[in-house]
Amino acid sequence: MNKISNLTIALLALLPFSPISAAAPNTLTAAGGVQRFDRFRELSPTDVKPDGWLKEFLRRQLDGLSGHPGIQGYPFTMKFWQGEDTPGNPTWWPWEQTGYLEDGLVRLGQVTGNKELQKSFQETLEWVMANPNSDGLLGPSLKVAPRQQWPMSVFFKAVIAGKMATRDPKIVEAFHKHFSNLTVEDLSKKNQDRDIDNLEGLLKVYEWTGDPELLAKADAAGKSWFVANGADHTTRELKPTDRLVMHGVSFCEEIKQPVLLYNYTGNRSYLDAAVRAMDGVVRDHMLFDGVISSNEFMVGRDPDQTHETCVISDFTWSLGYFLMATGEAKYADMIERAVFNAGMGSVSKDFRQHQYFSGINQVLCTNNSARVGGDKTQYCTYHHPMCCSGNVHRFMPNFAARMWMQDANGGLVASLYGPSSVTVATDAQHSMTVTEKTNYPFDGDIDFAFSGPVGTSLPFRVRIPSWCKQASLTLNGKPVKGTLQSGSFFALPRAMRPGDTVHLKLPMAVGMNRFANAILIDRGPLVFSYPIPENVEVVKKVVMNKRKEGAKPSHTQIYEDFAEKDRQIHPNEDPLFPNLNLTPAGPWQFALALGNKNFRDKVRVVQNKVEGYPWDPGQSPITLEVPARSVKGWELEDGQKNPTLPLKYTLDGPEQPLMLVPLGSTRLRISAFPEGVERHELPVTDLQVSGPFPYQPKESFDSQKFGPEVPNGVADWKPVTPDKRGYKRDYVDLTSLLPPGEKSDAKSEQKGPRGLAYVRAKITVQTAGAAVLAITAQDACEVRLNGKSIRIIRQPNEGIFSFPDWIPVKLKAGENEILLKVGQYGKVPTCQAGWGARILCLQ
Repeated sequence: MNKISNLTIALLALLPFSPISAAAPNTLTAAGGVQRFDRFRELSPTDVKPDGWLKEFLRRQLDGLSGHPGIQGYPFTMKFWQGEDTPGNPTWWPWEQTGYLEDGLVRLGQVTGNKELQKSFQETLEWVMANPNSDGLLGPSLKVAPRQQWPMSVFFKAVIAGKMATRDPKIVEAFHKHFSNLTVEDLSKKNQDRDIDNLEGLLKVYEWTGDPELLAKADAAGKSWFVANGADHTTRELKPTDRLVMHGVSFCEEIKQPVLLYNYTGNRSYLDAAVRAMDGVVRDHMLFDGVISSNEFMVGRDPDQTHETCVISDFTWSLGYFLMATGEAKYADMIERAVFNAGMGSVSKDFRQHQYFSGINQVLCTNNSARVGGDKTQYCTYHHPMCCSGNVHRFMPNFAARMWMQDANGGLVASLYGPSSVTVATDAQHSMTVTEKTNYPFDGDIDFAFSGPVGTSLPFRVRIPSWCKQASLTLNGKPVKGTLQSGSFFALPRAMRPGDTVHLKLPMAVGMNRFANAILIDRGPLVFSYPIPENVEVVKKVVMNKRKEGAKPSHTQIYEDFAEKDRQIHPNEDPLFPNLNLTPAGPWQFALALGNKNFRDKVRVVQNKVEGYPWDPGQSPITLEVPARSVKGWELEDGQKNPTLPLKYTLDGPEQPLMLVPLGSTRLRISAFPEGVERHELPVTDLQVSGPFPYQPKESFDSQKFGPEVPNGVADWKPVTPDKRGYKRDYVDLTSLLPPGEKSDAKSEQKGPRGLAYVRAKITVQTAGAAVLAITAQDACEVRLNGKSIRIIRQPNEGIFSFPDWIPVKLKAGENEILLKVGQYGKVPTCQAGWGARILCLQ
């Protein structure tokens, strides 16, 4: 996970910040006496005891990579947080990556009761506290760059878990000194983007100590960072319609900071800004398995895109803070969907391999199959850089630890569902235990049983997921009165007493979703996929970033050199932890023969009696039988890369039943299927361009009008021939319009007005009828059909490597004119860059 430049959460800029508010009616008070404004609070991970399939997952995690981190190699073979270092290391990466590992392992130890993992972290923590730097700061701040603080924000997540479990006052004292020595400038200086993430730790220490200077420092740093420190983006407010594109992990880490500032200051502006940014990112970049796309950078909702395993852990961790701040059930729904689908789908079922990038469609997982990153969809013990190899240990222990929370009155909240139990204090001397028995997420029957000393009581809330429309609830076998509204938390009418039982029933209906011409199926929180039969080959891990002789090495190349030297000392070629190439052992090209009106009649839910682990292949308690047809014309990209969803194809053969299983039980899979409708391509003729015209990306796109769209305007139309090569086929490259010497790539420092151009073409049909325009554009684009505006594509937009905008239209008989207005956004560090458009028409 490379350090990213100026695209930060400062896109929340120019919001009206009010002074720290007085107490709100619905506030919580922390143990240190500080005022809190969040609705829910997390418990210590040691309070929760997983059971059932969740206990088995964590056992496999412990038996797998988490119990053998040295198998993953450098830097996990060294104790960076106990003073070890690598001579010549130029980056903060090893401290970040081992910090992720420390957090995952200590929480795994806490929720499973593993004393060795807890002891190991305690030894590391003791060393960190006993060895401050010369400036009074803990951790590697002076070893990487002057006062570089990002790695400490990662490690401190583990510190929080350690403090909650042990209540050790030495932790409070040591980190109080640490954060007291950090300045507002340290936290918010422009060129070290992620240092602001230390607000999470600073505010937690404020909660522990009640030191008002820490709160004032956090508030000042927040205002400096989120308002005044975001490069060119601070000149405008992030509006609900704006499209945010930045590094995925950076977003996930930074988006929680304004939420935390709200939790401790009551300043609603912070929370409103964070919610608005999160809503926009979900709208523009959420993939169907519950995690935002992040091929390092956000790249839209295209089912062919993937996400980092880092993002799975970081996104769900930040969503937990949204849940606590707002008390809104939708954030818990999002956590479950991400963990049960994206999380489970990114690891092998024995937790001995993981992916760097994973997605909902994976036909190949080899050392060269990823469309971005080559080997990074491969199931391996490690991936360079090792951020995901550290972060993969976190997502399920975090999920388990946050299954249960407390509300503003100290009542218990069943926030995330799964087999488990929890013990919580009801007063200074007594506690109650709640046992949750369920096969969730495979079915929606959940039983809660309460036990404890006579005379104890506990207020209790349950979550009604947004996807559930007919929930029911009984207390001691009798129906509970009240409205069980979808997407809410329901408080039982009285406090629970020892011997009480609660049964929650959450019926799970099959859902059909669409993205362009793709069909996707879910049931409750689970996404369903076709499990592609696998050929499995054990392979030796290949170094992907070798440098040319004499070239200056990149940080990644230096890092891999360290890893290769470390492997000579620690070969770690355990046959139980192989690196795998997975290729299809059978057909995978299927379209679903489903329609919007009849899909529930055509999808058969099959309940299976199984005895094994429900995520193992062939052991799913629920499968779905759907009608499908074979597809011709959907092939691997270049014969060795994962394919994109086809726009045009031929259906072959009769309908046949296809069995779908939960995505999390697969490795190779298809989750986004073409619909069972054939379309042919209509010729797009007479392509012409006009421009360039001056364009200001920060001004309203539709307000900038030039000759081709102005009545009686001057337009110098020139014929153009689209590209005929590979992935750029039919693409009109507008960079050719720029004067010699000007650039349009992501590294360009071009200043002043950028380019805007118009592209027009004709589509001729004999009879009027429905069709689809598939428009690829970089960046901003307005699409007009026969003089009428039919779509605005927001900037910045990837374009070539993303699925085109899918626009259903009605063509008139005869000649139809398409007019695109395409604006060049400028410097956005996405995977690819450029300026251009493609027009495809299907009928």
